Amino acid sequence: MATEPQQPVLIVGAGPVGLTLACELVRHNVPFRIIDQADAPTIYSKAQILHSRTLEMYEDLGLAEALCEQARPTRAMNLVSRSWERIAYVPIGEHDTAYPYMLSISQRETELLLCEHLGQLGGRLERQVRLLSFEQKADHVLCVLGHEGGRTESIAVRYLIGCDGAHSTVRKGLGLQFVGETYEWRLTQADIRIDWPVAQSPDDVLVFLSPQGPLGAFPLPGESRYRLIAFDASEEPTLANFQKLLDERGPPGCRVSDPHWMVQFTIHCRQVERYREGRAFLCGDAAHIHSPAGAQGLNTGVQDAYNLAWKLGLVYHGVAKDVLLDSYHAERHPVAAAVLRGTDSATKGAGLLLRLSS
Repeated sequence: MATEPQQPVLIVGAGPVGLTLACELVRHNVPFRIIDQADAPTIYSKAQILHSRTLEMYEDLGLAEALCEQARPTRAMNLVSRSWERIAYVPIGEHDTAYPYMLSISQRETELLLCEHLGQLGGRLERQVRLLSFEQKADHVLCVLGHEGGRTESIAVRYLIGCDGAHSTVRKGLGLQFVGETYEWRLTQADIRIDWPVAQSPDDVLVFLSPQGPLGAFPLPGESRYRLIAFDASEEPTLANFQKLLDERGPPGCRVSDPHWMVQFTIHCRQVERYREGRAFLCGDAAHIHSPAGAQGLNTGVQDAYNLAWKLGLVYHGVAKDVLLDSYHAERHPVAAAVLRGTDSATKGAGLLLRLSS
């Protein structure tokens, strides 16, 4: 006897990818539940850049204007020496779009805007709820949820969507391998105030090239705010060490202060072989992770969600057959594979330059 699903869709994970998927499902009139184990949006800035195509998608949702109001456009990358000699000046952005730039905004602000928008649309995010286990049946997925305080709940859903990041419970439950490698290099970064000895364009990314390695300063919203990123720096992420990095790799006379977030992390390059397994799907970092070169991670995941949402809408409303959902993997897997190839080349190229200069 068939089990009637309690909800057509369960979204696991309420980062930008899961929240985008939820907002899109509201737009396509598909009932869903969205859960997240955290009790609040991230307090960290994390992913920083929204690309033109992502902003066009958010325009469909009615969110692009609000995002642009809180963000800073980035229009060029300025590669310079420690003596401010210009090595290259690379314009950033597309031309045939209403958003001819990369938009710099913290992931926290993006999540807050998406949460607010989801609420305005009538959607509800369930926090401090985690997916404990699931079992796929012929016509549904049986999921066990864990609530705060230890209460458990069993629900049947038509489709399960894992938007739950690099350590995805959904991916692990499906037994899918995260194929790829971990780089030997690490990134050290801070969201910080930088006072330059000479005036700088607030819309330019600065990349300093030195024998000690590259150092990037990416504009953030706010006065003199930047994301400072060092490639293969061994120093711990402290204010004193970021000043040391800037002294060694940047021009003289620069001063850092007022850090909002400092972190050091290992870089991975991994992707699952299948984005769909039966009635379960993977989106965003649950399906692919890579070097932040090019700032494409969040954007690729949001575009995954956008692609999957309209297809779920057509299938749910009986306009299309379930087989349409197979095209999600067929279309999105090659996109992420190309991103991984590009970021892998950029990361290994930077590592090679670092070895040659040392």
